[in-house]
Formats: sequence, structure tokens, C-alpha cells
Amino acid sequence: MHRIEPQIFLIAATTIDHNELDKYLQHINATDWSSDANTDIEEIIEIMGRSCYKSFGTQLNPNVTMVRKSNEDHLTNLIKVGHGSVMEHAWASFMFCDVSRVLTHELVRHRAGTAVSQESLRFVRLSDIGLWIPSCFANDPQSVEILEKHWEDAEKTYSLLIERASAIEGVDFNSLPFSKKKEYTSAARRVSPIGTATNIGWSCNMRSIRHVIEMRTSPGAEEEIRLVFTKVAEIAKREWPNLFRDYEETTEGYTTDYKKV
Repeated sequence: MHRIEPQIFLIAATTIDHNELDKYLQHINATDWSSDANTDIEEIIEIMGRSCYKSFGTQLNPNVTMVRKSNEDHLTNLIKVGHGSVMEHAWASFMFCDVSRVLTHELVRHRAGTAVSQESLRFVRLSDIGLWIPSCFANDPQSVEILEKHWEDAEKTYSLLIERASAIEGVDFNSLPFSKKKEYTSAARRVSPIGTATNIGWSCNMRSIRHVIEMRTSPGAEEEIRLVFTKVAEIAKREWPNLFRDYEETTEGYTTDYKKV
């Protein structure tokens, strides 16, 4: 048993193929247009938004007499008018590490605009199980002792089941075929606590990230997932300010006047 804290890593984000973008702009006669976006995430959303109205300039669509020139102004307007669908073109991929299966059970409820790949305890053998203690128990020594003992007992029970597998098969567990190791590992994981630490890959489009931040940083959210998405909100505001500048951290979590864009 070892104590852990959730860790969040932003490992990938949408990038633009600028050669193909230039061909597109040439095709629609908008070769004079360029973006002042800080990131490809913010630029691709601007491109998709402008493509809806050919608002790369006033010369392309006679109905358009003015355009918002900067990326910041364009995205701010998209957010204000609720034109959130264009945000679905931009994706980011996170690794959430040392989080519990309490958290992952809640995370996978957010299905729209997301992709999930979770560490499998059918394949990954447990030995030293990570434990994160919620704050309501963290400062009470007796509660901490109870939780730590439960984790240690779970490790022992799991280890005994792996030993029984060796006895049943009559060979050292490590020498078993992979399919057999998987069978026993899958069966033995049933004794691990729901709070067992795990890793999960989570990819999400920008529109859905906004929604999940609102939902999972609110006071009513479970503490661990609130902690994780507070960190996600901090990353989003730092990495893509033109898309997340409207969010403010308050006693009610990260809030915005433009909900459900």
C-alpha cells in the first residue's frame, strides 16, 4: 500500500496541417487571411467558425460587411452566441494517473465527445495498491488507520489468490501462459477496493471539456473528481485562453455566464 495524489498530464492536442490549410484558403480565394491564434486548437475552431459564413474577409460573401479580425474576438463571439458545435473539431488527450476507480466510474458517464482507455486489471497484476484518502477522513488518524489496514488486507488477500493459482496449476505463477495469468488476474481483482489507484486516458473535444468542467468542479461533485477537473480547468485556461477565458474560479467551482455552449 502506498499513498498517492492524482496526477494530470496533457499528452496531445489537435494540430493543423498548414500546407493543406493553405490549399483550402486558396480554393476559396482567402489567401490573404491568417490567424493570430496562440495555438492550433484555437485556430482550428476559428477556421471552422469562419467557414460557416465565409467570414475570412468581407470580399468572399456579399452578405458580410464586417468581420471580427482577431482570434480572441472571434472565439469570444462564438461563446456568447452559443455556436458551440465548431468547438467539437478540436480535441485534447489527457492521462489521469493515480486516480481511483471511484473517479473512473463517474468519468465514463460523460460519453458525448469523449474517448476513454483505462488500465485493465485483467492484464495488470496488482501488488502495491495506491490509496488516496478523501479530506473528510485524511486528518483523523483512526480513519486513516482503518483505510490503510483495509488496503494492506486487500493486498494480502490478492497475493494469497495468486499463490492459490500457482498451487492449482502446479507451477510458478510467472511461468504460466499469458492467457492463464490473465484469467487468474482477472478473477483475483475482485478483492481490490473500488478506491484502488489506476490510470486512465481521456480524450475530449473542447465543447465537452467546457461542459465537464462545469459539472465536475461544482461543490456537489465528488471530491476526487472535483480535484482532477479543477486541474483540467487550470490547464485549459493556461493552454487555450481564448476558449476558456470566460471561466472564473468561485466558491461554486469554475463558472461562466455562457453555460452549455
